[in-house]
Amino acid sequence: MHADPTRKELVTMVQQIRSYCDLLEHKIDQIKPEKEWLTTAEFAEKAELKLKTVSNYCGQDKYQRMQKNDRGKWEIHKSELP
Repeated sequence: MHADPTRKELVTMVQQIRSYCDLLEHKIDQIKPEKEWLTTAEFAEKAELKLKTVSNYCGQDKYQRMQKNDRGKWEIHKSELP
């Protein structure tokens, strides 16, 4: 039968948990929020398609949720990803 941990052991465990939580919080802070709208290049990479294919699909209105940005370039909503 295992003996109950001592106070010192419990304090050490809590310190380790806090340290791990701090590390996780730091990692979470470094994650950039996911973009809603993707450039054709970003979309092509995520969809594992060629850029030319995605550009052609935009020209053929194959995506329901696409728009032109303020520079006149296509953007496709992430919900269109397969």
